[in-house]
Amino acid sequence: MVRMVKTPPTSSSEPYLVREAATAKPKLRTDLVFTPQEFGGRPGYLIEDPLRTKFFRLGAPEYTLVSVFDGRTTISEAVQLTAAPLGPRAFTEPEALAIGRWLVESQLAATPESAGADRLAAAARKGEFGRHAAALNPLAIRFRLINPDRLLDALLPWCGGLLSWPALIVWSVVLLLALATATLNLHQLADRSAVLLDPGNWLRLAVAWSALKLIHESFHALACKKFGGNVVRAGVMLLFFAPVAYTDVTSSWRFRSKWHRIVTAAAGIYAELFVAALAILFWARTPDGFVHRMVCDIALMASIGTVVFNINPLLRFDGYYILSDLVGVPNLYSAGRQAVVDLLKRVGLGQQTARTDGSTAMRRLILVYGMAALAWLGTLYVGLALLVISVLSYLGAALVGVFMIFGIAVPVLRLMRETIHTGSFDRNCRRRLARNAIVAAVAGLFGAWLLARPGRVEAPAVVEYAPLSTLRAATAGFVREVCIRSGESVRKDQIIAVLENPELVAELAELQLSSAQSAIRARAYFADQELAKYQIETAAHAALEKRVGELSGQVASLTIRSPTRGHVLARQLHSLIGQYLKPGAEIAMVGDEDAKELVVAVAQDDLESFHAQLGSAVTVRILGIGGEQLTWDLTSIDPLAGLSVPHAALSSRARGPLPVKMKLSNTNQDNADSAEHDELLRPCFKASVRIPAGDSVRLRAGQKATIGFASPVESSGGRMARQIGEWIRNQLARVKSATSGPNS
Repeated sequence: MVRMVKTPPTSSSEPYLVREAATAKPKLRTDLVFTPQEFGGRPGYLIEDPLRTKFFRLGAPEYTLVSVFDGRTTISEAVQLTAAPLGPRAFTEPEALAIGRWLVESQLAATPESAGADRLAAAARKGEFGRHAAALNPLAIRFRLINPDRLLDALLPWCGGLLSWPALIVWSVVLLLALATATLNLHQLADRSAVLLDPGNWLRLAVAWSALKLIHESFHALACKKFGGNVVRAGVMLLFFAPVAYTDVTSSWRFRSKWHRIVTAAAGIYAELFVAALAILFWARTPDGFVHRMVCDIALMASIGTVVFNINPLLRFDGYYILSDLVGVPNLYSAGRQAVVDLLKRVGLGQQTARTDGSTAMRRLILVYGMAALAWLGTLYVGLALLVISVLSYLGAALVGVFMIFGIAVPVLRLMRETIHTGSFDRNCRRRLARNAIVAAVAGLFGAWLLARPGRVEAPAVVEYAPLSTLRAATAGFVREVCIRSGESVRKDQIIAVLENPELVAELAELQLSSAQSAIRARAYFADQELAKYQIETAAHAALEKRVGELSGQVASLTIRSPTRGHVLARQLHSLIGQYLKPGAEIAMVGDEDAKELVVAVAQDDLESFHAQLGSAVTVRILGIGGEQLTWDLTSIDPLAGLSVPHAALSSRARGPLPVKMKLSNTNQDNADSAEHDELLRPCFKASVRIPAGDSVRLRAGQKATIGFASPVESSGGRMARQIGEWIRNQLARVKSATSGPNS
């Protein structure tokens, strides 16, 4: 839906149009149609330009002033003539000049000077340039296709009932049923919304989108015709590079009732929400399949798109026009933007802007709306720019450049030109502008310096023993005795636990007896000079001795000893007594309090910075010790990245910073049982930071830390841009990975 309405601005970019109040004699066009209307409870007038099908709004005081512009009365005389009727609302000469400029610029009035051949030619060139600029603006390119007025006249008797009170009751009931159904199936809808924008769905989404927008705009047009308007233009508009249907319902500004204008603006939302409700109800009653998924996509597009864009009053769509009529501020977006500009002029230039009608509360509302709309638009622009650059790389950067020219540079330059050409731009304004420009330049240079500084690289880490020795059962057996407690200090070779395996001991004793008997037989054969038997027995004895040595080692390994001095780390160590342990079963761990290190998880994107910092100092912040910062050396980086978590404490399952997922894998090839393991979502490298002995003693294994340093290879600005681009790519990858499931 497109509706155009304009109100008088406070300044102009063409000072020749109305130069001086004492000499300028503007004359209104005789073909203009003035219609009384109320705006927010205040009387006013709607100006219709029948030649261009454009509409403008004037307040009652402004109408009183312009009504005396007959081509013979100067602006100064008009101010004097209207001073008594307007009383406290009378205009000053600068304010009347601004209104006169606006009338001439809008081609609603002319002066002898502006009607000259050279001025008309200049105005024509300016208008032509504006039309070409609007046509080439990649943010909103409009293609006019048809005049649907006659078609709407034929459809209105058949479809007008869709906008009646009985239809509204049916609409409300269907919408409530759909809301209840959506609430009961919220998880399924959320899962489907995650794969809505999958590239494989784009073709059918484009068809559904086009159909929805056709219905949306058709209802705008029907509502406009129902209340007496006419719709002479309809077509397609590329809005932010996306095709959107449009209908020109500008004639709805003729409606005296604001509720008729609101219904016209809300008709598209009304239609799309009804389609979404029907789609939800149909989706809930169909089995899984193509139709089921397609109907769900239609419901999501019609509902989410309507809520995010059409109802949003900060964008100039349906919600904006509804809000504008509800608060009674014509052209609310322009009024809000002008309020922000006026504020900037007062603060930045010290210029006194023209007064505006309305209460203080209304002026504040307009200012707040203008600031919110500009903030939202800026956020939208930045988000789209980052998305386009992230997806299209250099082509995206070129498109963003065009976007900045038409969306930012051109409006800013136009505003600067208008400000400079106004008569109130005196020496004090220039002085203030120069001072603020210097402040802005210094702030810009400071910001550029901050962005050019080396980027700050940070990575999560955890304190760990270096090395951490794990005590395992080398031989199967029952735990007979545990000699220490968890946390106790131990010396090297101190006994930790004793296992017993009677079968192994008996087998060793039997082998030792057989070995002794074999030795006796060998000596007897040697004494009897039976050399052949002696050699055979000697070989058998050697095999028995080898086996005895192996079993002796296994029996000796039943006594578990500490391989180094340190502290024993184990949970409920004494609960192992009486348990049967298989070979390789973990019993405890031993770590030296004087030998610890930081285990660091290095992201792939930071690897180059870490390699450049290898062997140099890094800043370490240990969590839980009062924010103290330490400086230690980065000692090593593993050459290969992996999906294994560098340390269990860094896993998100242990409230660490590294996100993980569960992965099923077989513990061994001969066992059908499977176990769950943590796996990183993104590969990372493992690095180590050596902790000096003095600091190692006061730290505890498992304490989390963060290391950081100034990157020698990347600036702060480059790092920020890379992280934002990486975040966008991750979101796109998440959507793409979600579409690989059966529901795509």
